[in-house]
Amino acid sequence: MIVPDDGRGLADGSINGMKWKWWPFEPRTLTIEGHWLDIDHAPLLANIPDGYGSVGLRPVSLIFPSEGCTEITGHLGDHSLTFVTCVFPPFVYSEATPEV
Repeated sequence: MIVPDDGRGLADGSINGMKWKWWPFEPRTLTIEGHWLDIDHAPLLANIPDGYGSVGLRPVSLIFPSEGCTEITGHLGDHSLTFVTCVFPPFVYSEATPEV
């Protein structure tokens, strides 16, 4: 679960610049896609930099267009890795949230 509380939340509701470390061990093209699990959102964006080479650490910036749960899949040749993460605004878990 991601609860951004460091200024990466943008006025349009998107969460920008969440870094994820990928470690490809084969010299192939890394692609990443996201599939929303809860409601229909704009697509997840992945910024995969070129300057790190094709093998080893690849810090990828994921941009979530809004809060919600996303199934993220990275593809490298015939291999793939899938995980689920949920993004919530910080006030959801704040002790300062007023009771209703």
